[in-house]
This record gives sequence, C-alpha cells and structure tokens, in this order.
Amino acid sequence: MILTYLNTLNNDINELITLTSDDIEAIKAARHDLVSQNHSQKELLIRRFESNKSLLNHALLTLSQNKPTQDLEELLSKEEKEGLELFKENIQLLQETNKKYGKFVATFSEFFNSMVGRMFPMKTQGYANTAPQPAAFLQVSA
Repeated sequence: MILTYLNTLNNDINELITLTSDDIEAIKAARHDLVSQNHSQKELLIRRFESNKSLLNHALLTLSQNKPTQDLEELLSKEEKEGLELFKENIQLLQETNKKYGKFVATFSEFFNSMVGRMFPMKTQGYANTAPQPAAFLQVSA
C-alpha cells in the first residue's frame, strides 16, 4: 500500500512540475489564458496530493506502531525506500520550479501594476493605494 501511495504522489508531483513549467513558458509568451486554464487542474492535483500524503503518513505511522522496536528504515522494502527517495527529490524539484514561477508572476505583476499606475495615477496613503485621482480621467471642458 505504501508503494502505491508513493507512486501516486510522485506522479502527482511530476504533473504539477509539468503544469508549472508550462505556465512559465506561457507567461514568457504572454499567453496568460493558458495559465488560467491550468489553474483548476493544479488545484485538483494539490488536493489529491494532500489526501494521498495523509494516507501515506497514516500507513507509515501504522507500520511503525505495529513494530515499535524496529526503525522505519528496516521495515520498508527496497522499492519503498527508492520511492521515498524519489519523493524527496521530486518535492525539491517542485519547490525550485514554484520559486521560478513565483519570480515570473511577481515580475509580471510589477510590470502590470506600474503600467496601470502610469495610465491611472493613484493617490497613495501610506502603503495603500486609493481610487484614481479625478485628473487621471479624460476631462472635457467647454
């Protein structure tokens, strides 16, 4: 059962990495509609990942409690140990991919906000921006 959970988790992580990498490429190509399309699929994968991770934790805890005198490492098969190692590597790769994605999102957000700020200047009060100044809108005078 543990091996099944590990395989499912590793597959989910690989799918998340692929989708996030696709999102990075879509942002580079200014195809933000593709990023939106991947969002719901990523949410489902994350929920499934969290559920399977809980099941894996429970299975490992049960295995450990059934034989409290042995270390968990001794209780796992070779395939399960390899699956756990792959899981650790995949988690690190996902973290690196998410950091890269975050940098692109932050850069795009800053670019977008600065363009909007130039087109519609905002009143600034401390750290908060309020409504655009009336002078920022087209005014017609007779």
